Amino acid sequence: MGTTTGVAPTSPPAGRSAIPRRAILVVAVAAGVVIAGLLGAWVLLAPSSAPAPLSFSEARAEANASIADLAGGGWSLLLGVGVDQPRSQLVSVASAVNATGNSCTLTAVPGYPIPSNVTVPAYSGSLGAGRAPLWLLLFNQSRTGTVLLVGVEGGLAVPFATLGGSTCLSSLGEVQPIPSPFVDSVAADRTAWTDPVSNASAFVGADRSIDSLVMVAGGGSGRAGGGLPSGWLFEYAPCGPFPTGGATSNQTDYLVGVGADGTLIGDLTSTTACPVTSG
Repeated sequence: MGTTTGVAPTSPPAGRSAIPRRAILVVAVAAGVVIAGLLGAWVLLAPSSAPAPLSFSEARAEANASIADLAGGGWSLLLGVGVDQPRSQLVSVASAVNATGNSCTLTAVPGYPIPSNVTVPAYSGSLGAGRAPLWLLLFNQSRTGTVLLVGVEGGLAVPFATLGGSTCLSSLGEVQPIPSPFVDSVAADRTAWTDPVSNASAFVGADRSIDSLVMVAGGGSGRAGGGLPSGWLFEYAPCGPFPTGGATSNQTDYLVGVGADGTLIGDLTSTTACPVTSG
């Protein structure tokens, strides 16, 4: 995922007015603390064909069913991440978990061993569809403080690892459970894609290198003075969340925030280092 610090927003495309960006900046920075660590950690095997892309609500229902009775139940959803990229990719779990320096450790749930490498499935749907073949959901059990990672690929949900490490958990300490009601990814992405202010479709259409989407759903934080808003962050990027290769070039991606009620929060541009062959 790209960085946002020190990057001045570019001028909005014609017909799009500039809007306050502080709220979406907070979303982007806070999500970036944990997103790479989450994206590397799932044990689902790559299917022989592309899995059916799910919305957030569909993936959430599958995950809830898979952990309803696990360790006594009582799980609350803190964070969800959906990945849509046009090509499959083999990723080292160790490299991905430590990509942001958050020092997360993974402990396997009995019956679900953690592999050395995993495959990110490909999906070639519209970046405005709000669907992804892979979702990663982070749950908290308040009575024990356990943080559990569940992967959902197609219709298969696997509760396979708990997260540990003081640095890792402290980055999640302020995150509150995702509220109900909470707008589904399909409607939230439609807002980001077509709203006359954000209009992600115009931004993506003007840059043919943008071909991937990372969707982050979060419950917000209760930090005094304002913190992470409850809602969505959509990152439309010229390369997926795991750039590989030697030489890279800085390219522009586009971040849009949508609240838990489906209304637009804000937008900004960022830079991300992509392999020179990307796009």
